[in-house]
Amino acid sequence: MSLVTLCFAATLAVSAAHPDQVTNLPGLTTQPSFKHYSGYLKGLNGTKLHYWFVESQNDPSNDPVLMWMNGGPGCSSMDGMLQEHGPFLVNHAGTGLEMNNYSWNLKANVLYLEAPAGVGFSYSPGQTQYYADDVTTAYNNYRALLVFFQEYPEFSTNDFYISGESYGGIYVPTLTTQVIAGNSDPAMAYINLKGFAIGNGLLSYQLNDNSLIPYAYYHGFIGEQLWNELKVCNGEYHTPSTSQCEQAVNQVMNVVYNDGLNFYGWNSDCEKNSDPRIVISRSHMYRKFLPHTPPATPSNKTKLQSDVPCIWSSNLDTYLNTPEVRTAIHIDPEDKRVWSICKGEEDGLHYTRQINDSYTLLPNMLKSARGLVYNGDTDMACNYLGDEWAVDRLKLRSTEDRRTWHVGGQVAGFVQTYANLSYTTVKGCGHMVPQPGIGNPSFALHMIQTFLAGEPL
Repeated sequence: MSLVTLCFAATLAVSAAHPDQVTNLPGLTTQPSFKHYSGYLKGLNGTKLHYWFVESQNDPSNDPVLMWMNGGPGCSSMDGMLQEHGPFLVNHAGTGLEMNNYSWNLKANVLYLEAPAGVGFSYSPGQTQYYADDVTTAYNNYRALLVFFQEYPEFSTNDFYISGESYGGIYVPTLTTQVIAGNSDPAMAYINLKGFAIGNGLLSYQLNDNSLIPYAYYHGFIGEQLWNELKVCNGEYHTPSTSQCEQAVNQVMNVVYNDGLNFYGWNSDCEKNSDPRIVISRSHMYRKFLPHTPPATPSNKTKLQSDVPCIWSSNLDTYLNTPEVRTAIHIDPEDKRVWSICKGEEDGLHYTRQINDSYTLLPNMLKSARGLVYNGDTDMACNYLGDEWAVDRLKLRSTEDRRTWHVGGQVAGFVQTYANLSYTTVKGCGHMVPQPGIGNPSFALHMIQTFLAGEPL
């Protein structure tokens, strides 16, 4: 082979597109200038975890790689990609896309991962029942990350951050812990971990429940009489010790979850695509049920499989189940399952929760990475007070007094900084801080870009 032929072959190898590159995404009038990819990362035992990777619109070679995971357990990160902070947002009808002016890929490469297997488009060929827990999910996500950097070696030296929301309060700490452990193993590939971010995270079941009661009282959702009755609980509402306490707690839960409030953002309207009074297994990705709270019986199971109460998601069902879309983002034709925002036992996903207080993992994480914990302050599913209490229990050294932070001259929240961690509220935002309507995309973008840059809010 001649030198000219060798050079030509090398040029073809360099310029060849990645097989997962999405070249024509349905619903866009103009295809984006940045590259994006959708496909599967191979996990253990034949597992295929679906991912969507969007390169930075700024400087992909040097900008950080940010991994994002939505919660659940059992809910899809396509919610984050197409409804919150991805570059494309699905319109209300699910028939088209519009560009997001506040996309997190403006200055970061963002990896969206659907996990565990059984969630969204992630699956194992020939399997109908899926079993997962907190520990195995973290390990499988770690293995998927190793495969990702093998597939995209050009990003393996970029700064890397792990982020997520809701049950991401479990996913992010457990995966971060797994990456740190892997980085100390010479037999494993090194991941250039720099930090983690947790949004409206479930950091503690007990603190989340115990804080919800005073949150409800001081926001005017319950009156003085019920508040006085709750004093018999002595501040412990997660596991009531008396029937009187349990009865009073259930009255609060009835107001928060069954009276028509949007419990993911009480200052936002409750979408009418689903009944907020209906409790189903999949919806606990956002809603933490007290153990003693009896669930209601679904009245329309088929419809509820597509929608989380009070949150509009039918547009995602419509868009992602369109054959042309599934083909464009390289979904395996053999996977005949219908995509839905969350999966539960009725869909074959059996998830065992193992970790009650994930905030206890943070001190070790902070030895190797910077951290951000943020909460939209109108969320009641994972309220800001519970996460603030969790951070406070770490007894970290404060480096700055609590203060306001601003976007466009307006107060955007209140931040408390520690040696390697920032805790902040985000004003007027609900459970999904970056999502238009229930959150504030501009506040969220400023917050994440500031964090990735290593600057104070």
